[in-house]
Amino acid sequence: MNRRPSRQTQRGAAAVEFALAFPMMFMLLYGLLTFGTTFYAQTVVARAVHDGARVAGLVPTPPANQPRDFTRVKTEIIESLAASVITPPGNSQTLAVRRAWLESHVRSRITVVEAPCTGAIGGTCATIRLNFPYGNTDGTRLFPDINIPGIGGTGTWIPSALTSKAIVRL
Repeated sequence: MNRRPSRQTQRGAAAVEFALAFPMMFMLLYGLLTFGTTFYAQTVVARAVHDGARVAGLVPTPPANQPRDFTRVKTEIIESLAASVITPPGNSQTLAVRRAWLESHVRSRITVVEAPCTGAIGGTCATIRLNFPYGNTDGTRLFPDINIPGIGGTGTWIPSALTSKAIVRL
């Protein structure tokens, strides 16, 4: 005779199943959200560098033996970054607050190097680089590092800095 288990014997089965499935579901959700926010931040950094490259192409040629002034390029990169929500949550309230944080933490990480172009292009090129701080010590990451037993900490696969580079002919 095949009897169905009574309700008494099934009472805690759902709680046990949830307790076993929840850690895996949490890690999947955490991974998706962390990857998504990191991908968004990298896209913002790349767009900002390309905005700076567009402005670098418009920098006028200086008189002989004078270096080009790339201040406007750095300012354009800061403005592009400030237009997005890439600053730490405590420094994201307004555009002015984001701009001030970026000026103090990011401007020194922007480099513009003028050099002869390589290959058949000829002329002079500018290489614009940005090394954006993206670590929990800087507070720019939305999600904190967590330590997963058996796997390790998430800080090992999330970059501590996001970089982007653009080259433009002057």
